[in-house]
Amino acid sequence: MQQVIKQIKERYKIDLQSQDINYQLWRLDDTEYIKLQKNSLPIADDSKIYRELYLSRNEAERNKLNLAQLLTILEWLFGETSNLHDHWKGAFFFPTLLTVIKKSGTFYYLIDIYDHRGWLYFRLYKILEHGKEEQDNQTLQEAFNLEFSQQEINYFFSCFYGYLIGCFRILKKFNPVQPFLKTIDSNLILYGYKEEEYFEKHCDSEEVYQAEIKSFEEVYEKFFNKTDVSAILQTIIRENSEM
Repeated sequence: MQQVIKQIKERYKIDLQSQDINYQLWRLDDTEYIKLQKNSLPIADDSKIYRELYLSRNEAERNKLNLAQLLTILEWLFGETSNLHDHWKGAFFFPTLLTVIKKSGTFYYLIDIYDHRGWLYFRLYKILEHGKEEQDNQTLQEAFNLEFSQQEINYFFSCFYGYLIGCFRILKKFNPVQPFLKTIDSNLILYGYKEEEYFEKHCDSEEVYQAEIKSFEEVYEKFFNKTDVSAILQTIIRENSEM
């Protein structure tokens, strides 16, 4: 007999406030993201924000998060990474709904938070609540200045990155981390956690890259790509019993 089990969906959410604007970031599942992305317009990147995030970090190493640290704090805040990323050029992807709440109104955007060839990126989309017209396409759009200007976008991303840094400083003091390894084949980059340290390594050759992967797997085989089946089963059963 077929049964429909109603469950309360867990939803990761972050609330931020800056310059009289309230922001809500909601983690989306892959199905939600794909549907919303099809009814959204991509906003052109401003390269200045990445210069501020990356180049200025060299002057103050304490404000730098490597890819392993970024993945750890993002998964703590938003749950496990989605698989909707380019597995050749990156290792994580977090689809999120951004609600921008201002005195003039409430506006909805999508943010892709992902790594690409060793860098953290944000891709922003304007959600069209009434759907896209046939003539709409994927041409990059300038920011909609009357609701969320480019200056406000840049400031928000800077604040959000600072928020990640602050959360990570707290998390690393109390949250135990199991060894893990992520790979970026396109640029021969490895990052993860081992010997109680977060690491990010850029290899000079394919031979060194593969040797590093093999070495990690030999030492940490019991952790590498291991799925906790028991935890998954218990979560499903517990959710049903609580209904």
